[in-house]
Amino acid sequence: MIIEILWYCLPLLIALNYIFAKRTSKDKIYNKKVLIIGGGSGLGRSLAYKLNGSFNKVTITSRNTNLIEEVNSTTNFEVFYCDVFDDSSFEKTKTKYDIIFYCTGLAIPGPVNKLNVTDFNICEGTNYLGMIKILKNYVEYNIKPFDFIMIGSTLSTFPLRGYAAYSPTKSAMLSFFYTTYEEFSKMGVKLHFFSPPNMQTRGFEIENESKPTYTKTVESFFTVYDPDDCAAYLIQNFRNRKIITIDWFTYFCHIKFECEKVVDYFWFPVAVVVVYLAKTTTRLLSKMF
Repeated sequence: MIIEILWYCLPLLIALNYIFAKRTSKDKIYNKKVLIIGGGSGLGRSLAYKLNGSFNKVTITSRNTNLIEEVNSTTNFEVFYCDVFDDSSFEKTKTKYDIIFYCTGLAIPGPVNKLNVTDFNICEGTNYLGMIKILKNYVEYNIKPFDFIMIGSTLSTFPLRGYAAYSPTKSAMLSFFYTTYEEFSKMGVKLHFFSPPNMQTRGFEIENESKPTYTKTVESFFTVYDPDDCAAYLIQNFRNRKIITIDWFTYFCHIKFECEKVVDYFWFPVAVVVVYLAKTTTRLLSKMF
């Protein structure tokens, strides 16, 4: 009886070991030239500070001139002005980056009837089109193969009322990732997609000021992560999978959408149930608000 139980639990044990096993140092980032687009705050800032050292050369971008002055005077990062809406601010000379993180992003939450077209344009231009413009720019000017990490969101596969201007941009980013992965691989560019849940950042605090009560209620069921923890996890694990997740719920959302590894198929039935229950719960809550 015990042997049979262990036999049936074996796939589960393998899956748990795969997900939670400590990674070796080969997965970390050492002696690399790293560019962080939007490295002045939030996850980008955490990545910059964690990658500073280990013989890495870190460059960050910002469109906040005051922040650029602060970074120049207090750190040894290289920093330059870059606005993803302004192509003329992009680097147009030959570069030699090993890894590029696209961390620029924002959300303008609110009821769809209170959002205007400008809100949608800003989210699209920052989260989605800006990423494409930056990626294509460095495909042209970076003279060596490189890794390009997109920063997605749980909302890329689990849309939520109150994020009408934001969630579709992350879904579009994910679709772009899958659609172009092989094409960019042939160009020497390896794409990665990090899909974090909510993080305790200044941007998140600002967003909460305009979020509908329904949206904040749903989000209260989920853990808000420290960007430092997310940065550390991403650095440690970004080479292990195409899609990187730090929490179980986002992992289940993604494998319900597409399984990447054999272990995902063991978890797929669980993912279907978990996502179904989450969807059912959000629909029931929606009737209350």
